[in-house]
Amino acid sequence: MKKAFTQTLMELRGGAVVEEATNELNTLVAMVRDTGKAGKITITVEVKPFAKVQDALEVTGKVVATLPREKESAEVFFPTVENNLSRHSERQTELPGISLADSSSTGRAVSFG
Repeated sequence: MKKAFTQTLMELRGGAVVEEATNELNTLVAMVRDTGKAGKITITVEVKPFAKVQDALEVTGKVVATLPREKESAEVFFPTVENNLSRHSERQTELPGISLADSSSTGRAVSFG
């Protein structure tokens, strides 16, 4: 009778491979839900001859998660003549008497000009 792959996987590194894969899967699900982008988990089991003992095999397990990246927010700036960045365009003049709503907790209008 063949031994189940999952049973062998549970024995690798004393169950640490399965625990690591479980944690990575939980993180992956959260990131996919947050970003709406795909990700993946790769579990690699390598089997090779064990040089020190005849008829023995060396088995290793590795878990690699490729998580989706969160979209970084971008800000708009304008370059100045001195090659600095400014929130305001030097080519646009400010209009006198224009007020912008304040986003702070005071709720007061901010006047320009």
